Amino acid sequence: IKFYDKGYITMAEIEELYEDKKRIANEMMLELDPQHYFDKRQMFDFLVQEGKNIAVVTNANRASTRLLLEHLDFMKYLDVLVTNNDVANPKPHSEPYIRALMELSRMGCELDECIIFEDSAVGLESARGTGASVHEVKSWSDVNFGLVSDILRRAG
Repeated sequence: IKFYDKGYITMAEIEELYEDKKRIANEMMLELDPQHYFDKRQMFDFLVQEGKNIAVVTNANRASTRLLLEHLDFMKYLDVLVTNNDVANPKPHSEPYIRALMELSRMGCELDECIIFEDSAVGLESARGTGASVHEVKSWSDVNFGLVSDILRRAG
């Protein structure tokens, strides 16, 4: 915005750059091989078999998020999806996670049953403001069948 404030770039150019960024990111997402994510499907299958609800909370936009999740064949597992398009206050505000937890509670999930996995500083701040159990991971690739099954076994 400072470049805009100083007149170096117009709002139209900013919007064009943003659209180009989304287009390039979407093209890159579609190059991902869904077979490479077998461990995630194994984890999701396990959670579904255990009767667990699954939510994804992201600061990404809805269209790109759905594109990626559908391409990787993950959408069928999700009960709740919250993106930056669904909230007035994105992460690090707690609104995205609160919205997801409210949707999960309507499905019968109690707060003490919810586990949030987060890999970013803004996401951790957002998640910790909810009262749910938060597990910090280094990256989303750390969230897998082994981790999830171990946590459920210990909880239960």
